[in-house]
Amino acid sequence: MQSIYSLYQFIFKFTTSFNIIKSTSQYNSPYLTIKNSCSILSKYLLSNKHLDYRRIKLKSNSKSRMSREERAEQIVNIGKELMLKKGYSFTAKDIANAIGISETMIYCIFPNKKKIIEAIYSKIFTSVEILGIPKEASENYRNELIDYFIFFYKNVTERNMLEFHYLYAMDKSGNRPDLSLLEKSASNLNGPLENYIISGINKGYFRKVNTESAAEFIYSAFFNFVFFHELFLREKLSDEELKCKISTFIDLFINGINKI
Repeated sequence: MQSIYSLYQFIFKFTTSFNIIKSTSQYNSPYLTIKNSCSILSKYLLSNKHLDYRRIKLKSNSKSRMSREERAEQIVNIGKELMLKKGYSFTAKDIANAIGISETMIYCIFPNKKKIIEAIYSKIFTSVEILGIPKEASENYRNELIDYFIFFYKNVTERNMLEFHYLYAMDKSGNRPDLSLLEKSASNLNGPLENYIISGINKGYFRKVNTESAAEFIYSAFFNFVFFHELFLREKLSDEELKCKISTFIDLFINGINKI
């Protein structure tokens, strides 16, 4: 529409200038008429005003173009923010409105809200796994575990809040929570710790135990520790306090599995 309007403006200027020149007695020369009219045409074309609308449109389209992976990442990030604010009650429409896209586009990438929630949990658990515990236990295993759980404490609050909102919302709605969502994500945490314990057993640092149960027990105890301080006491531990408490936690854990 804008481009048509620009064209009309040009034609109006062109014909008006032609008529003025033609009707003015001192400019009776056809050469001057053509020259002046062409001058207006040249200035208009050189200004590129007739291309403004197209340029804006192309620029807008280039900003909105995203790969499927980039769009999925954007949906998950916005979904995570909405889940923290609204719990499980957020909708695909909420995400679409926040991003500025259609709800249909959301469902082109994620077939339902359950898949969005799975992606949210997977993103959080995977980030902890990637930056977390070493794959192999070394002679310095005590400090390795202390450093890992300090990191875990500082980054786990977000994950726990998501679980809390999700489970609470499902309970209030009278529906049993779909634990498969948590089980898929939890394997990203239990697996690396279990492998670490197996490595320690193989190297003679730890005695033989049921590694799967040991990993589950350690994480269950640590999550209670996080909830107690972050949600019940609502206190923020200093780095020194956190290291002291986690060192005690790890010592209790090690004394339960070290080789006698």
